[in-house]
Amino acid sequence: MTDGHWCLTMDVDTVSELFHLDDDPDENHNLTGQPAFRAVQDRLSDAVATFRTRS
Repeated sequence: MTDGHWCLTMDVDTVSELFHLDDDPDENHNLTGQPAFRAVQDRLSDAVATFRTRS
């Protein structure tokens, strides 16, 4: 899931990788679990859950 600035990948219901595409376009630095990015992680996780229920 991406919003153009962030990319979140998930395995089933578990967050696996979160990247800030503006600062890390090659997706080398996984930010999952870092408190400073919790709100972004939650927002994108919710978007994935919504997408899955509509598909």
